[in-house]
Amino acid sequence: MSKEAINTHHMIVDFGKHKGELYTRIPVNYLLWMVNTNHSRVKFAKAELDRRGTALPEIDVSGHAIDRASILCRKIWHHTKADAQEGLHAWLCRVGKEAIEVNDTDNAGRYLYLGMKFVFVQESEWPVMKTVMLDSKNRLRFDDDWRCPQCNEQVEKFQMFRQDEVAVYHVGCEQVIEYPEGWDGHKDGGF
Repeated sequence: MSKEAINTHHMIVDFGKHKGELYTRIPVNYLLWMVNTNHSRVKFAKAELDRRGTALPEIDVSGHAIDRASILCRKIWHHTKADAQEGLHAWLCRVGKEAIEVNDTDNAGRYLYLGMKFVFVQESEWPVMKTVMLDSKNRLRFDDDWRCPQCNEQVEKFQMFRQDEVAVYHVGCEQVIEYPEGWDGHKDGGF
């Protein structure tokens, strides 16, 4: 039976939290969960999502990952978001997808991207970002007498947030500072 042939208008859920309710009344998140976990009634969930015109996501982000990113990665988000309207969730979906495409992982299988580590669980249909953290290997520390060339403030730490370029982000003045290729992180330039 194809999903186009399934008419969910009069179908009643016969399991779990929404038992006795019509499929047309089930929240989208529940239907998406059914699809991503390959539930035994996945064909009904897909048919109802199709009827509603709901596209399946390429990636999902857990509430925990959003909470962690809002605390740890807010400044990176502000400097790397696509435009002023891109919210934290949309940004995490975009950079999470980019991290998977770049496919730079550490020995624990975490994806490394923009100076962050992402932990994904591959569900049935799409990956779910479970958490995000800063990548400690990309945190650069300088002597206390080093000054930021953008704001001339005394700085103790910068954070590199691009793997493929030599670039650092000054936490104090919230500026991205590009350095010529070959810069090794020393306060004197280190070429």
